[in-house]
Amino acid sequence: MMSNIETYLPLYRKYRPQSFADVMGQAAIRQTLTNAITQGKVAHAYLFCGPRGTGKTSTARIFAKSLNCENGPEGLSTGKTPCQVCASCVGITQGNALDVIEFDAASNNKVDDARELIENCQFTAMAGKYKIYIIDEVHMLTSQAFNALLKTLEEPPPNVVFIFATTEAHKVLPTIVSRCQRFDFSRITRQDIVRRLGDIASQENIRIDQEALDTIARHVRGGMRDAVGLLDQVAVIGRAQPDKVINREDVTQFIGALEEDILIWMGQAIADKQADVLLQQIGELEKRGIEPPQLVKDLTTHYRHLFFVASAQKSSRNDLSASALDLPEAYYQKLCEQAQGYRLEELPQILNRLSGIERNIRHTQQPQLWLEVGLLELAHRQDIHVVEQLAKRLEDLEKSLENALQLGLQASNPANNRMLPPKAIQRQQSPQASGPPTDTLTSENANATPKPTPASMPDLSRQPETETVGPAHQEASPLASGDLYQQICQQVQSPMTKTLLLQQTSMISFDGETLTIGCSSDQNLENLKKPVKFIHLEKAAEQVLGKKPRITLVLGKVEAPTSASPEGFALPKA
Repeated sequence: MMSNIETYLPLYRKYRPQSFADVMGQAAIRQTLTNAITQGKVAHAYLFCGPRGTGKTSTARIFAKSLNCENGPEGLSTGKTPCQVCASCVGITQGNALDVIEFDAASNNKVDDARELIENCQFTAMAGKYKIYIIDEVHMLTSQAFNALLKTLEEPPPNVVFIFATTEAHKVLPTIVSRCQRFDFSRITRQDIVRRLGDIASQENIRIDQEALDTIARHVRGGMRDAVGLLDQVAVIGRAQPDKVINREDVTQFIGALEEDILIWMGQAIADKQADVLLQQIGELEKRGIEPPQLVKDLTTHYRHLFFVASAQKSSRNDLSASALDLPEAYYQKLCEQAQGYRLEELPQILNRLSGIERNIRHTQQPQLWLEVGLLELAHRQDIHVVEQLAKRLEDLEKSLENALQLGLQASNPANNRMLPPKAIQRQQSPQASGPPTDTLTSENANATPKPTPASMPDLSRQPETETVGPAHQEASPLASGDLYQQICQQVQSPMTKTLLLQQTSMISFDGETLTIGCSSDQNLENLKKPVKFIHLEKAAEQVLGKKPRITLVLGKVEAPTSASPEGFALPKA
């Protein structure tokens, strides 16, 4: 024998809006749809967009009831239509009306499903005036299914109305949107949610105080269905304890959110760089079962409010209030005090870092570790910022030095004159170019090509002059002495460049004008070609040889590294 088991009806279904007057918020949408019915200007397709729990599907059902209500639309202006008692209204409420077809696009999103819908809409309505298709989550339809609907949607059969509902309107094809009347549902205000929850709690004999209702309304962020569902869950506490009044602490513990006092405490610990206090608080929250994603989410909201408060304090006209931020007055006053401990420019950086912590937690197997590391980084943000600034300054100085050395190399080496402007090259090659013109050319040599000067083409056959070279070159001939390259290397000013030359290079030949140096590897060859190193080698060769030679770098065999490398520097063999 089967026992009668009473099926519990959730509150969000029991108190679902059944008329336009029951829909919270969305006043402009209610009025527009009401006028369309009363004036007989019903469109063939509608698109309802907005966040979840804001009344899209409920409004679609109410609209369908109003269109097919047997008692007519006369009472719409006073909220008495639909009548809720005729066969059409009752059938739509129970979900078995023949003329109102609800279609779930999430599970029926293929092109074959769209073709079946098109075939069925060719039949006229059986009982009501209109045949209405309510397609929920329409953005889940495939592109092929959308394209199959295009022609029917643009020119549907008479008395057929399509109502599309979606939470992601950007995924709906523009060709579909352009054929619909679009209505954007906004989030429901906290005041409306609290008022609605209070009415439901009164009818269901749920003992809950105002602060608890406020906490629920803030947590759901404008979704009425989520708010009623959460009230249904916390009501179990009151039913288990008849004398119990559900308060704010009960709700915060139930949803796993943080109390405002804890957020203030953690924000102060971060502001004062109290890492030990911060770690202790994180450990306590872990024992309470607060998950890292929830903690980061609540802290992000807290710093968002801090940023708004700090921005208002810097403004000449501070008209920000607790009601404007939808916050309790006591929490708002504590935010105003805590905002004094932060600089305005660092609050957006903290918010950006919290976003990074949330991403790290989402993609790791150790969320608690990365939570602690991220929050400690926030506590020591000023020290980290100073180190980052010093590193940036050092990098800028290195770039400036390299640019200066490169410009010096171009100015001192005639082979790099192609990098200079034409006028500068002319002045460099002809010292008299800036003086007055002379008439020394005769008719015979007027068109002759001028002889190249030593500055533009050195005479390779000319031997070095002993009276103009330095002491080191007088003691040893460059072609006979093996110590010449050692002397050049020792004159290099940069220790790193000197070590590179001594250990990874050797002189192959020197003919009086061209100094050929062999490098042990392609990497060392490219490294030595850098202007910041090449200019040191060029200056050292000029100092030893008494004039600037032409230096050629080639890949060649290198003798065993000498032991004369600078103390404290050593390069590995390539």
